Amino acid sequence: MSFKEPTSTQVFFTVAIGHTFGSFFWKNYVKSLNLNGNERILEYGSGSGALSRHMAPILLKGGGSLTCVDISQKWMGTIQKRMDKYPNVEFKLGTIFDLDIPDNSYDTVVIHYVLHDIDSNLREGIVMALSRKLKKGGKVYIREPLADNHGMPAAEIRELMINAGLNEIDFKIDNVRIVGKSTEAIFEK
Repeated sequence: MSFKEPTSTQVFFTVAIGHTFGSFFWKNYVKSLNLNGNERILEYGSGSGALSRHMAPILLKGGGSLTCVDISQKWMGTIQKRMDKYPNVEFKLGTIFDLDIPDNSYDTVVIHYVLHDIDSNLREGIVMALSRKLKKGGKVYIREPLADNHGMPAAEIRELMINAGLNEIDFKIDNVRIVGKSTEAIFEK
């Protein structure tokens, strides 16, 4: 499966739902991350900025920073417009392999409902690359829909993370409103 840019209609509805009805749920998820505010965070597949807009103010107060990474020009344009008031946010357009992002430089990587949309043959390399971006002791927070909800098997997430040298801290299946059953997990380098 090759990457296709979202249509303008997809962008409109994603922003409309994610930044209104879904905002409460995304904000609560960010709250559950227990951020100190001083972290350096890489958000992989930032899309419309549904999570970014809740992480950025916490990081701004605490002196932290957020790097939003996405392969889509449309999503990158959308998030840049919505996040322009946060000087602590930088935007990187491209694949994780091609971007100038140094290894061992992030405290946290957030993967939120994006890995399931990536061709399964590419996932292992991407997770390994993201693991390399983490500092020792850094954490990956991942939330993905289950396979029966246009997602991926929970066992695959666990296997990908462990193969990338990450240790499981927490792993659960939760019913997330709007999305359905999802894997929520934390791994540490």
